Amino acid sequence: MARPITYVATPKQVVDPAYGELEDFLRVLHQSGTLRTLKGLVGRFSELTEIIVKRLNTPDGRNSLGNLAAAATSWMDIRPRGLEKLLRGVTQWVTTLEASEDALRNPPGMFRLLGRLQTRDARRGMLGLVLFLEALGRELETEGEAGEAEDEEDDESPPA
Repeated sequence: MARPITYVATPKQVVDPAYGELEDFLRVLHQSGTLRTLKGLVGRFSELTEIIVKRLNTPDGRNSLGNLAAAATSWMDIRPRGLEKLLRGVTQWVTTLEASEDALRNPPGMFRLLGRLQTRDARRGMLGLVLFLEALGRELETEGEAGEAEDEEDDESPPA
């Protein structure tokens, strides 16, 4: 007579690739010390929030919150394209400054500097600065000066 088969199939373990990524992520957090820091923050959360609330409940803390809210509101009004142009200009300026260390130690004379102001890029930059100063002046204007400022304005101002 035949013997019964005693083979039992073992289920194949299917490992989701997300587990491997999670393990790698936790390993990086551990090795960098971030995991220990987060654990400490969570462990002392009540003490931390108490300190933050005490600091925010001062005149400087309230000013900080107000400034943060004002900055966030203004930040939302800026169009990405305009901010991108500004940041690229600042980046190019810093790069040019770093490359011009020799010229900064030995700056050119006044006539050479004045000559550089005649370039189209320099004039465009100066117009940007003048427009900034005009906008800043409008924001700094007090309510009583509104009527007076229109009378004093000259006709030679460039279009915005």
